[in-house]
Amino acid sequence: MKKIISIIISLLFVISAMLPMTAVSAADNLIDLQPDGTVVFVPDFNGTAGIYEPGLLSGTPQVDVDPANSNTITVQTSKDKTASYWGGFIETLPLNENTCYTIYYTVTRTGNHAIGVYADSVYGAYGYPDKIRLMNKGSSLTGHEYVSFANVCNAPIDADPITGTIVQEYALEVNGVNCTTAIYIKDVNGQYALVDQGIEGQIEFFMADVLGLFFYSYYAGHVVTVSDCYVVKGLSFGEVVYPETTEAPETTKAPETKAPETTKAPETTAEPETEAPAATDAPTTKAPETQKVEEPKKSGCGSVISGSALLVVAALAAPIVIRRKRK
Repeated sequence: MKKIISIIISLLFVISAMLPMTAVSAADNLIDLQPDGTVVFVPDFNGTAGIYEPGLLSGTPQVDVDPANSNTITVQTSKDKTASYWGGFIETLPLNENTCYTIYYTVTRTGNHAIGVYADSVYGAYGYPDKIRLMNKGSSLTGHEYVSFANVCNAPIDADPITGTIVQEYALEVNGVNCTTAIYIKDVNGQYALVDQGIEGQIEFFMADVLGLFFYSYYAGHVVTVSDCYVVKGLSFGEVVYPETTEAPETTKAPETKAPETTKAPETTAEPETEAPAATDAPTTKAPETQKVEEPKKSGCGSVISGSALLVVAALAAPIVIRRKRK
């Protein structure tokens, strides 16, 4: 009885150790079931326990959530020239070599004020009403300086004559397959125009195994409102470049070569029978029996049980570690 109880306890330890892996796999599976273009996340900036819990990452940001709409925030930095990050990770959206997302958001400002939106705490886009650039932390992504909207599209950069506000709609694509980002802005015709996009190899890997949503502010007095924020599965405008799988070329089937028919030996005409002398009966020698070859032993249930037992012991000896690429 004691032996049975100890086995059950051992199995419980193994199962409990595997639970975190099951949770991560479940998140992947849920996303896999959704078609591209599906809205998979709408942030409540007050926070949702276990899903999205935004907060201070660094610097001195002042972030106010609109009491009438928890999907709207006002962001500003209390000290000038301080890299201020505020936001969090979206625990239900895995970010890996199989997933892509598009983050939509609207920016409202009353002057030449800047705001950054990041897919994690490092990579994203930062810009003003007339220009924007792809980011690596507080600097431009290598090879990507500010791109003026005047050079790529007719974006709405003039302030409203009544309210004095400039309202612009953006889309930030996060490509987990190629490890790239791209930024779009909606032009005056209501179409999203590509402003700039990264190329494969500039980003080695994203900083987490789940998608993040962070806001970056730098200059004091730059008051910006972010609203209408949501995440869509897949790239809304760009294309994923899948790595080419080099398939082995089909081997052309060699023409079947028939083995040449064996030519029958010509029948020899039997000579007239000559009466052979009566043969003396030779003693019949019995051919030696061929030694019976033993069949190879089949591996049965015993080997499987041994392997499973080893797995249980290994699981008990070393805890399972899940790596998260956060910094």
